[in-house]
Amino acid sequence: MRARESSGQATVEYAGLLALIAAALAAIVSAGLLAATGARIGSLVCDAAGFCDGRPGAITPPSRLEVFTELRAAPLERFIAIRESGERDARLDWSTDGCSAPIIGGEGWSFDFGAACLRHDFGYRNANLLGSFDELRAEIDERFLDDMLDHCRARSLLERGSCNTWAYRVWGAVRLAGGVAGRD
Repeated sequence: MRARESSGQATVEYAGLLALIAAALAAIVSAGLLAATGARIGSLVCDAAGFCDGRPGAITPPSRLEVFTELRAAPLERFIAIRESGERDARLDWSTDGCSAPIIGGEGWSFDFGAACLRHDFGYRNANLLGSFDELRAEIDERFLDDMLDHCRARSLLERGSCNTWAYRVWGAVRLAGGVAGRD
């Protein structure tokens, strides 16, 4: 495509393209989709353009609550990748005691719930940190069950039934005792 510089059309098309990119980035950030990534991209665009709302770099980083919310909703593989990377948010509590289920732990011949336990610990610890444990406990426990059942779906047919049974047993124990243990 050749630019028609004599009529000024190239300048208009360039400005239109920049406006379209800015609108798309604003929609991504305002919708809460990929908040951290959107903020980084938006900041780069602001820096490249030289202004945002009249100020350089006006986009603020996501809050601790926004990051926590995004990581609770992310696929487990993405959560684990962020947890193991240098990009994890230092404002959040990443500590864990692994799978602390009495007797069985988090691993058996038909299952390995280690990754699901990491996110469950992350959920409980940070819900406490943010003062939202009571409001978020059921949601965190449901995500734990979903993570375990997702793991079971990837097991062989021979292991899948047993894995699902253990997932529901572990989840049931968490629902009974997790309210007390989660407030540590």
